[in-house]
Amino acid sequence: MSYRQLNSSALSSADLASVLTQAGAERMTVAAVESDLAAGCPVNGDGTINLIHYTAWLVSRSNE
Repeated sequence: MSYRQLNSSALSSADLASVLTQAGAERMTVAAVESDLAAGCPVNGDGTINLIHYTAWLVSRSNE
């Protein structure tokens, strides 16, 4: 089995959904990530997503 190394500060929507699913997120899909992006989740200039910034954004939304 081969693995590719991911940069946690520059993930695609698909990679983010995959990482979160592998970490135990029950309902994380690419569509869910895309919905979060549409709702204002912070993204990098190139459209990738920083895992830490995404997590902080989710936490901030749960406190609203």
